[in-house]
Amino acid sequence: MSDVAFYRPTSREDLFRVFTPWGYGEFQMIEILSGVMELENAKAVDLTGAETFLVHYPAVWEYACIIGVGGTSGPWDYFGGGHGNVSKISKTITVDGVDRTNAAPEVYFPGTTIVHTQNFNILLPSNNAVNCGTYQLKHTFTSDGVLVEVSLSPVLYTYEWYSAFTAMLPLGNLNKIKFGSNAVEEISNTVAPPVYYNLGSQETVFLATHTDHPYGIEMSLPCGGPNTVGSWLNGGTDCAYWVDQPGDQLAGGAKLYVIDISRDFALRKTAFNRSSATRYRIVKP
Repeated sequence: MSDVAFYRPTSREDLFRVFTPWGYGEFQMIEILSGVMELENAKAVDLTGAETFLVHYPAVWEYACIIGVGGTSGPWDYFGGGHGNVSKISKTITVDGVDRTNAAPEVYFPGTTIVHTQNFNILLPSNNAVNCGTYQLKHTFTSDGVLVEVSLSPVLYTYEWYSAFTAMLPLGNLNKIKFGSNAVEEISNTVAPPVYYNLGSQETVFLATHTDHPYGIEMSLPCGGPNTVGSWLNGGTDCAYWVDQPGDQLAGGAKLYVIDISRDFALRKTAFNRSSATRYRIVKP
């Protein structure tokens, strides 16, 4: 039996299945903006075919960062994923090294390793035209789930950035979270205004579950921090935390965040090459 499989229901949607002893976990990637694909839905499917949605609404998982011209007060805004301010350079999908980028809809490709790679230009948010550099977004699906890797190559010394989120886990369909070594906490998805938990922590493994079913999503930082050198140095008082806020299965809700560069504008950094890695696994703990 294969470890993973790639299936394309439509030209704007790709599904990736990770097989397990209890069935499989499925990650959906959709074209959230023109030429930009990102993770959206996630579900567990047991051996009878019964489905349990763990994430079932639009959500940015992979990356987001605010960028602007150094030495100015703005305007500044986010780029990455559903935030836009990027333009597509290329996309490739390989299954065990074989190029399946242009696969026709409704064709199924099993394998052991699937690599989905996108390359983008970063566009200056103030005009959505000036090229600030490039970034690569790579999803590697194996029996260990999906490893999301982001590599940023900005135009050096010209731009500054802050509020750099390198990992995000949507929690709107889940109601329990094990935040690193902390005790299990409850997620209400009803708190208003939002309440922030564990701000400033430097945990690297997180597990979100639900009391009504046996499945969950584990998010981990394989390099020991929000970037590939495992450093929390630029996270300020943010680092890793989760937010409880109103939402439902169609409109989001609570979310877990990992910060590489603080949300504090005063702690912004000159843009330089940096990269991150995050693993997501659909589990039956």
